[in-house]
Amino acid sequence: MHVGICDDRREARDFLREILKECAEVRSVLEFSEGDALLEAMEGGTEFDLVFMDIDIPGKDGLTVGKRVKVLSPSTALVFVTGYPQYALEAFECEAFHYLLKPVDAEKVESVIKRLYGRLTEKERYYVVKHRNEATRIPLAGLYYVECCGRHVVFHTEKGSYETAGRLKEVYEELKPCGFYQVHQGYLVNMDKVSHFKGYDVILENGSRVPMSVRKRGEVLAAYARYIEVH
Repeated sequence: MHVGICDDRREARDFLREILKECAEVRSVLEFSEGDALLEAMEGGTEFDLVFMDIDIPGKDGLTVGKRVKVLSPSTALVFVTGYPQYALEAFECEAFHYLLKPVDAEKVESVIKRLYGRLTEKERYYVVKHRNEATRIPLAGLYYVECCGRHVVFHTEKGSYETAGRLKEVYEELKPCGFYQVHQGYLVNMDKVSHFKGYDVILENGSRVPMSVRKRGEVLAAYARYIEVH
């Protein structure tokens, strides 16, 4: 993986670089002391699989820079690094892959690297949707969310939607161990496909908006924070 570090403090950059040097998954590391330099490099064609972004930096703050990074390269994973936990929700709304509190723990950095690398290299898993006399294998890597429509369940994927008779509860029992979460009585979302949260909507990477129930919003945000902590 190609990794960028954006932090105005040299000791913070040095610390992260030394950790990343020990990660077999990391092929290159570039460092920046302020956001404009990072954006200039990306606008010039430099590509990153992952960027560690300090929030409190001179000039444009890290959240503002992070939003621009995602515009330039939607596939680049952002990990915000800060000493202020109150920025966590804003970081998720900026499509953060992860959020690390200073002082940064080496094991957590390594966990982030392994999680992202696993996502990039993970072999496809499938869910089999049966309809009449046919069965369709849906790759979970391409399944964004599942919706309950009366006595039917609709699987929304990157290649279209598939509908079958069934109960959402039964589908959830099978998909929950695979990183899916029930955000509303009528919807399941793939946690790996979450881009950010806006109000009472879950925004997915393909732009889909899935509603969260009012009573479950706090539970969903907490579940997502736990999920990214271990994946």
